[in-house]
Amino acid sequence: MVRGVGRGGRGMPGRGGMGRPPFNRPRVMLLRPPFDLILAEPAFPRCKPAPDDTALTQALLKRHAELCPTPSEQASVLSLVTKLQTVLDNLVVAPGDFAACQLEEVRQVGSYKKGTMMAGKNVADIVVIMKTLPTKEAVEGLSNKVNEEVNKLTRAMGTGSVTCACNERGFTVTAAGAAVRVLVTTLHQNLRKLEPEVHLEYKVISSHLAAIRHSRWFEENAHHSSVKVNTLYQRALSLLAGGLFLPGCAGLPDPCEAAHARAHTALDLAAQDHAAATAQTLLRVVARGGHRYVLGLQAFEGGKDISTEITVWDGVVVSPLAPAYQETPEPMDTDDKDDDLTQDGVAA
Repeated sequence: MVRGVGRGGRGMPGRGGMGRPPFNRPRVMLLRPPFDLILAEPAFPRCKPAPDDTALTQALLKRHAELCPTPSEQASVLSLVTKLQTVLDNLVVAPGDFAACQLEEVRQVGSYKKGTMMAGKNVADIVVIMKTLPTKEAVEGLSNKVNEEVNKLTRAMGTGSVTCACNERGFTVTAAGAAVRVLVTTLHQNLRKLEPEVHLEYKVISSHLAAIRHSRWFEENAHHSSVKVNTLYQRALSLLAGGLFLPGCAGLPDPCEAAHARAHTALDLAAQDHAAATAQTLLRVVARGGHRYVLGLQAFEGGKDISTEITVWDGVVVSPLAPAYQETPEPMDTDDKDDDLTQDGVAA
């Protein structure tokens, strides 16, 4: 008797499907992380001292200062956010005769809350959680009430007036030099009660709840003052070049979502390939001392785009990589041809 082929053995399909051939088993896709020199440093000891990255660090700090909003821009946004937060908090605690909706909570989210707001983009985000269902009429009523109350504050302070405009996500409050997007959502138990014709869209409402989770996670985890800015910059560029956003890579999972959504899955295959190829080109430019051109602190001679055109750095030619992904045309429908072949076979 051959081992494993008797009753209940693995070689014979038995009761319960224990003997299924290997090719019938479902395939499990294994996502692998890209090569990371920081994690693999013990396996690749240095043969010479680390290069001096002082120039790169100074360039990064200079570029950071250019990207940060000016003090006047920050003051404009802060002033408008403070007024709006005051009005909304009052509607949560003491709504008075306001009956368009009931508010549960008001939370600041987005780049303003995280401290990552960029110069020229003086827009803050506030999420308003309604106890009641977010109908379009309720959003419009809240917008009118906020417009009325904020303008009362501005007149009392002697500052300029504000305007409110409704949109598919809520409404936007605009003042001189700043704007605040008020993103409307509702309690989680109300999500299944939403109707597309009456309320804001389900995806919009869910994304606003996700924004609160993201801001909370960022506030609790995104503080690493010990990390050097030049090390962080080079590591991020190296990971992108190593395929962080390519198919089959673990990528960057969203820690706030149960489904472990990954950032690069929102990109199509051509965009994923382009991100990796561009990062590889820029990484070679940085390695040859061209970090100022990559950071946008200095324009290349002749207005060349270093990510798409051939450049020379101290005698070293850096050529942009050709696309590795080629979109294949969809196969033609061959149903009619198969039918003809079948008929010929029957006739024969």
